[in-house]
Amino acid sequence: MGSVPMLKARIYHAPTLASSSSQGSILLVNVQEKKKIKRAVTLKSVKAPIHQFIPPLFPLEPVLTTAHMGLLQASWKMIEGQTAAGNTGLGGNTRTCLVSFYDEFYKRLYHKDKKNIFRKYLPNLKAKGGLIQRMTKFICAMDISNLSGLKNSLKILGKQHTQRKIKPWMYSTLSETLAETVMLILGPTSNPDFYEAWTFALSFCLHEMIPQALKNQSPDCSQLQMQHALRLQHEPSDDSLKSTCSPPNSGRSFCK
Repeated sequence: MGSVPMLKARIYHAPTLASSSSQGSILLVNVQEKKKIKRAVTLKSVKAPIHQFIPPLFPLEPVLTTAHMGLLQASWKMIEGQTAAGNTGLGGNTRTCLVSFYDEFYKRLYHKDKKNIFRKYLPNLKAKGGLIQRMTKFICAMDISNLSGLKNSLKILGKQHTQRKIKPWMYSTLSETLAETVMLILGPTSNPDFYEAWTFALSFCLHEMIPQALKNQSPDCSQLQMQHALRLQHEPSDDSLKSTCSPPNSGRSFCK
């Protein structure tokens, strides 16, 4: 019985001053390492959801150039200034490529939107036409010589869209549809450089606007939206709605 207290004394022997200081150093290093790991994980988790909403054929790290902007403006002027081949409107008037663009854009958008969510935001012709006009006008006028100012403008625009309950997957669907429609309407005059310019510009916008929509969302909500976006992107379409991500070889053209 007398040996028991001595054994307990050995087990609970207080550490020396030197061992305490060394343990304290180890703990400090561990805390610092944990902070670095936590920060890395946080940055990765912030960036990863954004990439989930970038359309499959869009660049994940877009770098806009003056050449891209020139191609954007040139291609859109072609759509604005040409007439649609073989298409007439009411009263026999020749339909412009812009009218054909409008029709094709919303045909594709509504095909992807099975739950008719976009129809609630775009209830009439004025709203539909206004959306295309605002999108194309803003994209073609982007000033890449002042990237910080451009990014700030996009963030503000993203906040405004968030107030209107615009979800991240909606950006993805709209952008993908816009790029597809541009290539289709250009017909044989389209080329890979045009598509690259539009996808780089749209991806650049998505990287600044989507984070605003992702803020203050629960993880479950974000995950559901990512799944919805991916489902829309990979959903098979019929032959009349095939993506024109590269210059079409079928000879189909809306414009003269």
